Amino acid sequence: MKKILFILIATAIYLNSFSQFKVYSYGMVDITTQTQDWWPGLKVTVATYNSTAYNLWYNGSGRFFAHASGYIWCEKGGYFGSDISLKENIRPIENALQKVLNLNGVRFQYKERSGEEENPNNPEHFRLGFIAQEVEIVFPEVIKNMPDGKKAMSYTDLIAVLVEAIKAQQAQIEDLQMMVATYCKQNPDLTPPTNFLNNNDGADEGIGASSVDENTLQGIENAKLFQNLPNPFSMNTEIRFEIPYNTTSAKLLIHDMQGTEIKSYNIIRGVGSVVIQGSELQAGMYMYTLLVNNKIVDTKKMILAK
Repeated sequence: MKKILFILIATAIYLNSFSQFKVYSYGMVDITTQTQDWWPGLKVTVATYNSTAYNLWYNGSGRFFAHASGYIWCEKGGYFGSDISLKENIRPIENALQKVLNLNGVRFQYKERSGEEENPNNPEHFRLGFIAQEVEIVFPEVIKNMPDGKKAMSYTDLIAVLVEAIKAQQAQIEDLQMMVATYCKQNPDLTPPTNFLNNNDGADEGIGASSVDENTLQGIENAKLFQNLPNPFSMNTEIRFEIPYNTTSAKLLIHDMQGTEIKSYNIIRGVGSVVIQGSELQAGMYMYTLLVNNKIVDTKKMILAK
């Protein structure tokens, strides 16, 4: 009787196992598991830090690797379901540019748990990215809390944010181009910067490159205006410039986004800088323009955040 019971139990275990793991005659392996949330349906334990836990091999080459060190590699990139039929509650991304300005990109190394330390002198051992806890404050939608308490981030989701931020910035650039063109019309002694003329393609009548005498560009071709640092800023920021010694006058003008002149600085020839005190301005976006011999050399924007 005991022998019969043992056979029945063994047969039940065998049948149950067979129902979970099947190998078909044509080569396919079927694995069916029943696990709790985030428990592994298929667990692979490898011997070394550099082992491959999973490798998809096709047509003579490895196409996909899941590496024990934590990397996933695939030959031709990945695709993610994005068809409109898969989505609902679709809404535009608001304030994308301002939110992007609140992100901080970092260069870092991962902490290795295998005892193999990353070489701090080898650039290949560094990565570029974000800190999930910081990103969560701005974009909680891209952060997921994992079962072990760590935070994971979907980097690909930020692509849509960057696209919208670029579009918003381009709209600001076009508004600024119109402001510069209008300002030059109201001040005949001024001419737009050369890069503005080239980018504008002469679309605005009277402001095209053909209307600028070559002599008006003499003395300013070597003048340079640099982006203020830091930008955005809260305390103060420095604006650097280079003024050729054969010029007769140079000014740095600060305007608000409505085109109102806020400050004007007479600057000396040579390499120099002007420090803008944040306490003297209200929070917002400003434009600063370098004038050499009453000609616009360049215009850039700065952001005061308080």
